[in-house]
Amino acid sequence: MLRIGIPNRSSLLHTLGAAHCIAAGFLPREKYSAPRLYYRCGNAEIVLTRCAELCTMMQHGDLDLMLNGGDYVAECLPDLKMATLPIPVMQVRFALIAPPAVISSQSFSLIYTKFPRLARTLLSTQRIQYESLVLVSGGVEAFCLMHSGSAALDVVCTGATVEMNELNAVPLSEPVVPAWYARQFIPQSIQDVAADEALTHRLRDYFAAHLAMRDRVLESVIDQLMGAGSSAVRTLPGKTESTRLV
Repeated sequence: MLRIGIPNRSSLLHTLGAAHCIAAGFLPREKYSAPRLYYRCGNAEIVLTRCAELCTMMQHGDLDLMLNGGDYVAECLPDLKMATLPIPVMQVRFALIAPPAVISSQSFSLIYTKFPRLARTLLSTQRIQYESLVLVSGGVEAFCLMHSGSAALDVVCTGATVEMNELNAVPLSEPVVPAWYARQFIPQSIQDVAADEALTHRLRDYFAAHLAMRDRVLESVIDQLMGAGSSAVRTLPGKTESTRLV
């Protein structure tokens, strides 16, 4: 029985893991349901949970194979030897984030992050001075907006959050992509799916469209809830656009 772990629907990577498991024959398409957290299909046992928990399960030997983000693996499993198959459908970079006046100082009182082990390594490599590292679970940019002289260390994908909050981001790493990780070997069926250029292209297009549209969708929903009418004109830095509400 092959024990497979993929991110649950709270993660962007859920779509990638589910699509690959279906295409590889581990998960019948008719059995897939987004809220479901466990499948037992033929010779595969598939569990869905958060990315950090997948790392814990892999470390404890509860999984043979997992799909996960390279950021979580770098933080949680730096010393575990695993076979790796990168899937370059989206990418992030670790970056130091702060208001422009603060970021230029290269010296910080507090640095907020959900990647403490990796943060220490990156900050030391870049010789960035700080007084204390503070562990938070997410939304780290908000903290550096509230506390003078502080910064955040997090992954940056599109840069929309950084730009909209008038922050600066200094990249600290090369691009990091999701990947399949195995304690022994990557099954041939997963390798074949990863080599499917048509599927990879569709997944890359999906992630690009989803990341580009998710903020606009939320803004449109708020407009609807607040009774803004059938359309709303929204002004963003440098551009004006009309969003049709349906």
